[in-house]
Amino acid sequence: MPGTLPSSGWYPDPSGRHRLRFWSGSTWTDWVADSADAFRQARRPRRSFEPSRSPLALALVVAASVSTLLTVWWLVGDLTEHNRSYDVDYLVRVPHVPAAATTFIGVIALAMLVATATALVAVVMRHRISAAWAPPATALVAAGALLALVERSVTAGSVGANIGGGMALLFMTPIAAALCWFAVRDLSILMRRGA
Repeated sequence: MPGTLPSSGWYPDPSGRHRLRFWSGSTWTDWVADSADAFRQARRPRRSFEPSRSPLALALVVAASVSTLLTVWWLVGDLTEHNRSYDVDYLVRVPHVPAAATTFIGVIALAMLVATATALVAVVMRHRISAAWAPPATALVAAGALLALVERSVTAGSVGANIGGGMALLFMTPIAAALCWFAVRDLSILMRRGA
């Protein structure tokens, strides 16, 4: 079929500088072999990322999840029912955070989220870290967002029982915990592999 790319494997180097070069299925890689012995040793190409990159990836994943938590917390805002004709009850009462401080925290967190997401995409696209970091990163970011929603629901003042806070604790917290468990499990595997 015209326009079909060859499957991944070792092919004659199109640049002519080496005997063979590895084709990934979509692009030429930096993996080369100049002799038959080198070809036998290089049948399985090495990873293009180094174990020393794992701490960078872990730092970016943690920064993305924390900044997501703070950004969602800021964007959702205080869910307390404000009406001067009656007092509100709280499931959990937290200290009041001034609006200016909330906005400052939210804007900084949003900027950090954009920066870490951009950095994660850049290092994956440049093959500095494996794309295998994406699933646990996504799970931790989702857990951060859920935990921010739980915090805002649980600390909201309402008349009578805070049913929304109870529902958030009952359903969202176990989902966030499961996401964190899967992410930590996958991250520990990636760190051990040096991916």
